[in-house]
Amino acid sequence: MTRQRLCHIRTKDKNGNINSKGGITFSGIVDDQNKVIRFATAYCHSKDNYNRKTGKVKATSRMQSETYCFELGYINMTGALDWNTMVEKLAIDAEKMRKSHIISEIAKLEAKKEGLSRRIAKLTLEL
Repeated sequence: MTRQRLCHIRTKDKNGNINSKGGITFSGIVDDQNKVIRFATAYCHSKDNYNRKTGKVKATSRMQSETYCFELGYINMTGALDWNTMVEKLAIDAEKMRKSHIISEIAKLEAKKEGLSRRIAKLTLEL
């Protein structure tokens, strides 16, 4: 007998507080041994406020899609991940995504700063 499971994964800031923006909703079908048979995810952009209801709707509807749903089936079920392991792996991915977003935002700000410095230098020369 199979059943559907749902999990919401959020990242935390450096103080341990849950971020209001970004997150992952993970929807999966598991068997009696809690092994994941099929799953789909819905990612919330790190600039958007996380909404559990929207994540649930997107992840569960993606379970019907061949594009967004991953079918693991019963091939080599001894090596299949159980639900808790799969959720832990997604939580690690969410934290990596948060950190890469912060790094990209810093790079954008540094590029703007460099552009402003060149513009100031140009305007100074015109004085």
